[in-house]
Amino acid sequence: MALRVSDTLERSRRRQRESGAAVFLVVMVLTIIAAIGVFSMRSASLVDKATGYSRQSVQATAMAEYAARTAATYLESKPDLVSSTTRVDGCEQALQDIDPDAPCTVFKNGLLGEALMENSPSSPENGMTGIMSLPGAPTQIAVEFVTQMSEPSMASITASPGFTAGLFKQVTFTSIARVFPTAGSDTTMCSPAARGTVSQQTVRAHVIVPL
Repeated sequence: MALRVSDTLERSRRRQRESGAAVFLVVMVLTIIAAIGVFSMRSASLVDKATGYSRQSVQATAMAEYAARTAATYLESKPDLVSSTTRVDGCEQALQDIDPDAPCTVFKNGLLGEALMENSPSSPENGMTGIMSLPGAPTQIAVEFVTQMSEPSMASITASPGFTAGLFKQVTFTSIARVFPTAGSDTTMCSPAARGTVSQQTVRAHVIVPL
């Protein structure tokens, strides 16, 4: 009878040890699964952020190119600006450091927008820059840009029928565009409604203008 009681106690102790090991394994597996879940959520969040930054960068590059083209279109109707001696402080600062009298003109998006709207056959439904974010998105995307015109000089163009040599000037465009999230409408990057990361791109181009 004593032998049977001893066997029973031994089996009971073995089961307790096995039960403790099973609980430990279950807790360890749940911990690993939770860690994998947290890592997956964090990874997905980082991918979403990276996608957003990439989209903003592409938008900023497109807007910088658009700013240069828009300024060129505006300059085509006002070629006299090429010969302007206007100097805006801070415009092409590196150039003005060398030559304090270097001319530099600034075209802001408000001025270009008004000029394009005046000449447009019909007003664009979504404004000059179109829709920057998806309709109904909780956070809207806004853009602002500026084009600096500097370094006017005579363009060396060979005379050809309809194009006489010496009647063209070359200028340098430096277009800077900023794309940023905002909670409001018709705001600027410095507005309290602006939020999030700003993407900025610069495009530099030489433009030949007929006089």
